[in-house]
Amino acid sequence: MTLLCKVCLRTKALRIADGFDTEEALVDHLEAVHHYRVSRLGETDEQAEERFRLEHPEAVGCPECNEARAKERL
Repeated sequence: MTLLCKVCLRTKALRIADGFDTEEALVDHLEAVHHYRVSRLGETDEQAEERFRLEHPEAVGCPECNEARAKERL
């Protein structure tokens, strides 16, 4: 089954062939491209945030990302 990124579907003209074969690949895409932190199986929110900040330091200074994360915490 092909998984598609909803963000990319809304902002770009994608074809089914542009999807992802695994959930892990989609999650990696969401974190690396869109700077969305995704909790992995067995992770707490705090652990996910720490891992995300270590793996994607460029996202920490991104104003749009910081605003979105602040809204998540409300």
